[in-house]
Formats: sequence, structure tokens, C-alpha cells
Amino acid sequence: MIDLKNKKIAVYGGSFNPIHIGHLITGFDLIEKLNYDYVIYIPANIPSHKKLIDPASQKHRLKMIKLSINGIKQFLTSDIEIKKGGISYTIDTIRELKRIHNNNNNNNKIGVVFGDDLVDDLSTWKEIDSLCKISQLICINRNNIKKIKTEYNIKWLENRIINISSSEIRKRIKNNLPINFLVTDKVKDFIYKKKLYI
Repeated sequence: MIDLKNKKIAVYGGSFNPIHIGHLITGFDLIEKLNYDYVIYIPANIPSHKKLIDPASQKHRLKMIKLSINGIKQFLTSDIEIKKGGISYTIDTIRELKRIHNNNNNNNKIGVVFGDDLVDDLSTWKEIDSLCKISQLICINRNNIKKIKTEYNIKWLENRIINISSSEIRKRIKNNLPINFLVTDKVKDFIYKKKLYI
């Protein structure tokens, strides 16, 4: 296990159903523009803010992340939410990561990455006020809209907008259309080998 005690890390959670090139490019933006040392991709066991549609298994979603980030030393993944089971809540994940990595430095808070489509719903997140105290909320631009006014302390990432979605990829697979360049070649081969999303 990499020692992350004094490292600046950002947690990028989601269903990753499947992980695609847009997720990876955003990871590079987090490192290059906000100076994070590592980005940890964490697949949700059961997402708390959206329903999984045509989901691949937790095991397969985790495997696709591992295939995508293989060889990129600043990208990590964790099965922490899958192992916990049940609905995945960000506050629980951050607390557990801080415990595992002995991260109690409030000057170097763990970054929590989420899309601008969730800003209006932040008040519904489990223990959102506590989450804001122990982490840094990082909003990524998905819809090319102006920054949304909110009562919460958010750092906005000026990320490149890659107009790719996991739902689009699943739809293309169902319609027997190519997914080249939307996911990595290793993920593409894995999807076809396991006959996912058909």
C-alpha cells in the first residue's frame, strides 16, 4: 500500500459503469491544475445519489478501473465502498480513508470530486456539514455552465469538458456500435470478453 499520510489526495467516486476516457482526463486535470499528488478512483457499491442502470457487477466495475489506470502511478483505486457494502456515502468513505492513512491534517484535506449536476443536491448528502469540515469539495464542470451559487465551500476545477457518458457507451454497445476511443483498449476488450451491457 502506498503511504498517503502526507500526500495531497483527491477521491473520485462514482458508479464507473463503465469508466471512460473523460474520467481519466479529469484525473489529470486534478493533478495538473489543483496540484494533487494522487487521484483515487472509488467505485460505489450502491450509489446514494442515482440509480444504477444496466449495471456491471461491482467486481467488473472495479476491474475496469484497474485496467484503465494501469501504469499511471498517480492514479489509484480502492474497493473500500464495495467491501463496506450497502449504500455508499461519501462521509463514511472519507472518514475511513483518514483513519487508514492517518490523515488528520486539516491543512491538506482530502479532495472530494463531484459533478456540477449535483451542486443543487448537496444539502441532501449525508452529514454534508461534517464532510465540508474534513474534506475539500471539488466540483468538475460537466455541462459548461456558470458556477452555481451555493452555501458550501467548493473549489471549482477548470477541467476540460469531454462529452462522453457511461450511458452513451452502454447504449452504443446495445446497438452494436463501436466504443473505440471512448474507453481504453483494455477496457473495451474486457467489456466484449465478459459480454457486458449487451
